[in-house]
Amino acid sequence: MRRGPLLVLLCYVLWGFLPIYWKLIADVNAYVNLGSRAIWSFILCLVILAALRKLNQVKLIFVDRREMWRLFIAGGVLLINWGSYIIAVNTNHIVDASLAYYLNPIISIVIGFTVFKERLTGLQWAGVILATVGVGISIISYGQVPWLALVIGLSFAVYGALKKTCHSESISALTVEMTPYVLPLLVFVTVMFAKGQAGDASLWQLFLLPTTGIVTAVPLFFYSTGIASTDYTLAGILMYVNPTLQLLCGTLLYGEVISQAQWLTFLFVWAGLICYVVSTLLKRRNGQPAKK
Repeated sequence: MRRGPLLVLLCYVLWGFLPIYWKLIADVNAYVNLGSRAIWSFILCLVILAALRKLNQVKLIFVDRREMWRLFIAGGVLLINWGSYIIAVNTNHIVDASLAYYLNPIISIVIGFTVFKERLTGLQWAGVILATVGVGISIISYGQVPWLALVIGLSFAVYGALKKTCHSESISALTVEMTPYVLPLLVFVTVMFAKGQAGDASLWQLFLLPTTGIVTAVPLFFYSTGIASTDYTLAGILMYVNPTLQLLCGTLLYGEVISQAQWLTFLFVWAGLICYVVSTLLKRRNGQPAKK
């Protein structure tokens, strides 16, 4: 495999094993974890940009006010995604988190249709319908909406839609995205520790908190480096490595049980994804550009 696709695959593999990392520090308050992730991601991104001598990219973003505000909004949506994902892992809902990322392409199709006025093929409509039926099965079976899966999937899809309107590189963009939130989150995390409300974490778990920036920025760096030389269709297919590994982590490592209704939900969503992938491959064969 060429270097570009290999780096993209490595990013997805790291994301797929992310539940293991969050389980290690599950005794830390989920919101403190979220704050730490934002703070240390911001710091590490600055270090990376300084090492690559690209800090000027951040300055240029602040000059472009429209780009800056879009990234600020994207950062807020990303924090919602991070927070809901951490809560899902901490409350033994890793299976729901994996469902969220299987749903993400389908949600993105709907956003493309409603917001960007993109035309959908028959296969794409079939994928949307199948995924909707799958979610409906979950609602009917449990009498409640699978909120965690929908919030994680929807927030990531909205984040992707916002980033579609931006042109900044990943690391510099993430730096700007976190800028308006770093100080309030720093104050929040400090107060939580001062009041003894940061959770029942041991000392080694607290020492792991700075690594939240590493597990965020490093996969993103791999992705931004590799995607430039990777066919976008291939990157889209490789993306399913992430939720598949999450699903395996939840069931094999942490003993989460998938009910019959959940299996039906997954089957319908997977069928919808097959429609999506086939549609993407047909577009490529017919010479149409793949959507980014």
